[in-house]
Amino acid sequence: MIPNPNYEKDDTLYHCKHIGGVGIEVWQVTSGTFFDNIFVGDSVEEANEHKKLYWKTIEKERKMYEKNKDKIEKK
Repeated sequence: MIPNPNYEKDDTLYHCKHIGGVGIEVWQVTSGTFFDNIFVGDSVEEANEHKKLYWKTIEKERKMYEKNKDKIEKK
């Protein structure tokens, strides 16, 4: 690591009280990659609840994609 003489530790640097939006840059390397149901939060419990509510839908979509993968990738 390169020493930085101007470095000052700040334990509150990452604290954000009000977030109006989140930007996510996605680089799609292969076709067929998709992102859905992105959860942003600071609670493991809330994340697990989100997972319970939406995972069944994601699994259904994944199975449908796998079943029709050849047709989709030919387009």
